[in-house]
Amino acid sequence: MTTHGPLFDGRAQAALREYVDEVEAEVAQEGERLVHQYMHEFFQHPTGYYASHVRARARGSVYEVSDGGKIAYGPWLAGTGSRNFPRTRFKGYKHWRLAFQELEKNTDRIAERVFIPYLRRMQ
Repeated sequence: MTTHGPLFDGRAQAALREYVDEVEAEVAQEGERLVHQYMHEFFQHPTGYYASHVRARARGSVYEVSDGGKIAYGPWLAGTGSRNFPRTRFKGYKHWRLAFQELEKNTDRIAERVFIPYLRRMQ
């Protein structure tokens, strides 16, 4: 028996690693897009400053979507700050939670779409 081809010479494994990296990046970009979309729906008087800080970033081997933690009122807008309810009536906007929920629903679709060119490389 002779073994040759992408599965045996390491090309399939390399393609799989690249695929995982690309899926993570694509999911993070979609998460950023969704957060921005929901901010436009919920914020009554957007200034753009907060939105300009919400980005998908690579943190080592992991991607995250955040405001970078440098916006003092970010937790207040999200409803997770110490100044939210019960101190004030404002309970925060739902932009992060709704974006996360929608992203969870779309992750499989994103992974499938990205997989097609990698499948050809693994065969």
